[in-house]
Amino acid sequence: MERPVFEKLAAEAFRSIPERFLKRLGNVVILVEDRPTPEQNAVGAHEGEDELDILGLYEGTPLTELPGDPSGMLPDVISLFQEPIEEEAEASGLEPFEVIRQTLIHEIGHHFGLNDEEIEKIFEERWENEP
Repeated sequence: MERPVFEKLAAEAFRSIPERFLKRLGNVVILVEDRPTPEQNAVGAHEGEDELDILGLYEGTPLTELPGDPSGMLPDVISLFQEPIEEEAEASGLEPFEVIRQTLIHEIGHHFGLNDEEIEKIFEERWENEP
């Protein structure tokens, strides 16, 4: 899909995140890239996924680790990787919007200091049924 269409879906997915989480994002920038770099892939890959491209990546300081005065810090970045997300949507049968939304939720969870297991549990229990 064309980049503007993907970015529109990403913006819609971002707006679909519950407000109670969005208002705590603060200094986070969301970027859309074609694919992760090898370095990003190495940082974000889960065990056994070395040959796969990651869908998204959070780079920054989680809220749980922020110093008392975070002024002067660069913004945190959530990268969404368009081509792997489109490939995952096709392979899973999900709409690209859903894969984007799930990826955003996952990376926002890292911003809040959660690990992968905690994010998955919260998604299954709470966010999966929210608009």
